This record gives sequence, structure tokens and C-alpha cells, in this order.
Amino acid sequence: VDVQLEKISQAANVINIAVTGRGGKNMGDLFSTELAAIGAWKITNTQTGAVVTVTSVTYNSSLGYYVVTADTTAYTNLTSGQKFNVDLVATADLTVLGVDGFESLGFVQIVKP
Repeated sequence: VDVQLEKISQAANVINIAVTGRGGKNMGDLFSTELAAIGAWKITNTQTGAVVTVTSVTYNSSLGYYVVTADTTAYTNLTSGQKFNVDLVATADLTVLGVDGFESLGFVQIVKP
């Protein structure tokens, strides 16, 4: 099942991301704990291709999105206009976390102002 990621907002290296499944279903309603695992997410520096450490993930149940935090040092080292891509890990890795049969349709991008 495909899921769509949507960047709700960004404050420096902290990104609020909604995850929506088929029919507009908020995936946090189904997998609030499983997708709040650091291992459910990946961040890539678009300039270098380097993997950026995800330092924390929480689910904001009242607002319906995940709060994903990228490594502060890696974000600080970006220059203005440089980008990170934030995405869910591969389907097989999500399955290990208990999110069986779901796949991201693509990343969200954050840009350093």
C-alpha cells in the first residue's frame, strides 16, 4: 500500500511530516508507535548523498503528524539553499518494525534558509 509524505512545517532541523495512506487515512492512527521509531526514517544530504542521522521521532497525536529531527551538526553544516531528503525506509525494513506492506511514494525535502 502506498503512503504519501507531506511536510507540514519545518523549524531548522525539526520537520513535521504527515503520513497518509489510501483513502486519506492518517497512518499515525494505525502505526503511531511503529513509525515513531528512528529506524523507520531515513534522511539524505542531497548535495553529498551522505546519510544523515535521525536523532528523534515522535508522533503528535493531537495534530496528526510525526516530528522528525535530523542531526543538528549535519544541518548546521549546510549552507543556505542546501537540502535534505526525508523519507520512510524501504518496505522490508518497515515490515520488520510491524508496518507490513506499506511503501512511501517519495521523500519530502527540507531546505536550509
